[in-house]
Formats: sequence, structure tokens, C-alpha cells
Amino acid sequence: MTKVSSLTLVDPRVKFLKDKVKLELSRYPKYTKDVDKDLSKLVHDLIIAIVPIEFEKVAVEITPNATLKFKLLIDEEKLLIISKPLKDNELNADQVIFSIFFNRELVVSDCKNVHELVKGFNNFLALPSIS
Repeated sequence: MTKVSSLTLVDPRVKFLKDKVKLELSRYPKYTKDVDKDLSKLVHDLIIAIVPIEFEKVAVEITPNATLKFKLLIDEEKLLIISKPLKDNELNADQVIFSIFFNRELVVSDCKNVHELVKGFNNFLALPSIS
């Protein structure tokens, strides 16, 4: 994954997200028992990649098929869901599956490099809103 500024490393949201993931993983250890990857590194890299996104609320979920999901509520109208399968599969280390909802309607769902996703999503959020 790409280098990150030192500001991101001290961002309190990094610890907040790591704590949420740790809690979720402790609740459902059976979901990740067959994961061969270095789980702590994967989680760390993913959190460092997504923490530049400004969100109001977040929910973290681990699914029975060992997929880590971050549901980021950006504001009342926008929701971004980022999913990362934890088992070895066809996704590269820096790829995620994402879905963007606007007013509860799915706008786009795809697989993308997490860094490109964050950059593009933040650029989208920076656009002036049309009234």
C-alpha cells in the first residue's frame, strides 16, 4: 500500500476504527479462524487508507464469510460501504468492494483500489452541491 502522512498515523479516528474492528473480531472469532493473512496488518493498512474520509458515524461488521465491512455515514444523504474479504481470493491486497448510496438509493457498486476510491470519493464530496 502507499505511504501515508504522519498526520494520518496520529489521527484519533485510526484508534477509534481499530477498536471497533477489534471488538467485532472478538465477538466472532470463528468467522476468521481460517484466515491465513496477517489480519492485524491488513486491518491497519485498510484503516489507514480509509481514515481520510470524513464521516459522521461508522458501523463495523465481520460477516460469516470473513468479510470486513465499514459502513460510513457521510451525512444524512450519503453512505459509503467498504468491504474487504479477509480470506485469500481474487482481490489484490489494496482492492476493496464498495457501494455508494445517495438518499438510500444505490448509485454505484464496484471493486477498486482503496486509495483511488478514497481520493475519488473525497473529490466527489468536495464538489459544490447543486440546490
